[in-house]
Amino acid sequence: EFKKLNKQKKTWVVQQLDNVVISYLRQWLEIPISGTIDIITLSHSKYGLNISIPSIKFSQCQTSYRLCLKRSSCDDIRHIYNETSRNINIQYDKYKSTREVIKEVRKNTENRIISNLTTQKLVIKSIWDMSDNKFNVTWKSALINLPRNIYNFTVRYLNNTLANATNCFIWKTKSSPFCHYCSNRQTLGHVVGGCQTFLQEKRYTWKHNSVLQNIASSIPRDNLTELFVDLVGFQSPSIITGDQKRPDLIIRKNDKLWILELSVGFETN
Repeated sequence: EFKKLNKQKKTWVVQQLDNVVISYLRQWLEIPISGTIDIITLSHSKYGLNISIPSIKFSQCQTSYRLCLKRSSCDDIRHIYNETSRNINIQYDKYKSTREVIKEVRKNTENRIISNLTTQKLVIKSIWDMSDNKFNVTWKSALINLPRNIYNFTVRYLNNTLANATNCFIWKTKSSPFCHYCSNRQTLGHVVGGCQTFLQEKRYTWKHNSVLQNIASSIPRDNLTELFVDLVGFQSPSIITGDQKRPDLIIRKNDKLWILELSVGFETN
């Protein structure tokens, strides 16, 4: 009976409290009901939001409680721990700290994303494969300082819940998953850099150059700094690298070089 009650407590937290919190998170992040929210519990190092929902906190509290019983200086308290360790609390007794709880939850989430790879999980998986861990701190700092609308857009980009035609078709808010410019399936990658019509009209080139122009204009320069940008009005990076391996931007200061190459996007079909 005690085992059944203990299970019911966890189930109630998952069904009631988790659902309430997730509902508010969806509103905050503007993620539709059919969109995945797996990345919210991931750590910043995995480009998640580092949020612990109630069921995770519940497991941490149960673990903390069990550890207090186990490590008590009172023999009677430790006896209670031993007597209640048979099957009932084994899911919490396996942890040596509350930190292990969140690590296991995140690991299970990562495995679920990798093993059950849906269209909404392709982007974050691709970013894991291509990103450099040394930029994680920079990413976290940049993300929390974004305006809310751009913050939400970034999160929805990462978990592929932006309203492209394929998602809208899955969500039954659009009758076709195809791009009405080129008639190919309109995925996130297609919008970002895969539409042949936009490519021919040089819209991606305009987007790329606009971003590069803003970055170049925001870089502070002094007498010791040289800036090379692959745009009209700037010194060309080919002066340093040659034409074949010319990057978008180079900063030279005190005999050191910083090189930037923008990516147009990637296909997620």
